[in-house]
Order: sequence, then structure tokens, then C-alpha cells
Amino acid sequence: MRDLGKVIDEMIAVIPPIEGEILIARLKAQKESFLFSAPELVGIRWQVTSECLADELGNKRQTEGWQKTIQDIWMDKRS
Repeated sequence: MRDLGKVIDEMIAVIPPIEGEILIARLKAQKESFLFSAPELVGIRWQVTSECLADELGNKRQTEGWQKTIQDIWMDKRS
């Protein structure tokens, strides 16, 4: 199983600080919640992080830019 904390760190690293300020803050909050979650709640943390990404990036597949990179990292489809 992938480590949600590492996935979030990878995504934060490619988000422009000014343009993605809200998304970065939300992802950091999700990582903090993940780090202190009981093992049986890890699945819920993945789901909540997914909802956060959908809220900020939309539900459509991005085709370019940092948004595409974020989706690729999330789906483990880095090229």
C-alpha cells in the first residue's frame, strides 16, 4: 500500500506556493490527520484527501501544468 504522507509530500512539492496556497494548506491538514490516524482509519484519510483534490482541481482530467502532475501523482501514473 502507498504511504499517503509521502504522496501528499510529492504533490505539495510541485504546487506553486501562491497559486495553490489553499490546496497546500488543505493537503498539509490531511497529512497531519493521516499521521495521527489509527490504522483502521487510513482508508478514510485517502477518501477525504481525494475529495479535497476534487474540490480544488475539479473532477475532470487535467491535460497540462501542475494540476496534471498532481493528478498523475495521485493516480500513481508518473511518466
